[in-house]
Amino acid sequence: DNLSNTREVTDNQKPDLIVVNHGTNDSGIKSDKFKSQLKKTIERLQERYPGVEIVYLIPFAQTHASDIKDVAAELEKITVVETADWDLTYTDTLHPDVAGAQKAGQKLADAIADKLK
Repeated sequence: DNLSNTREVTDNQKPDLIVVNHGTNDSGIKSDKFKSQLKKTIERLQERYPGVEIVYLIPFAQTHASDIKDVAAELEKITVVETADWDLTYTDTLHPDVAGAQKAGQKLADAIADKLK
């Protein structure tokens, strides 16, 4: 509903940049279905916010990493941020702890800054 065509986007709602981080919990979804749904989601964002750059963060667990890269390669204005070498610390095998989250935030900020240069 948040991406509904029935809701008008005003100037103060248009983002300068969209960061997407999803896919971690989709390990049970087959590749073709994941890619199809991801493409629809990104196209919807592009339709809703034309011209806004989208940064797609690969899930820390690398879930569907190749699928995400494949879809991003098909679309315009998508930057994929790889996280495989971020060497984060976790509370479990999936969720970064405070230090891991701070490190992830800094690495993402650095990746965005590099992209915007």
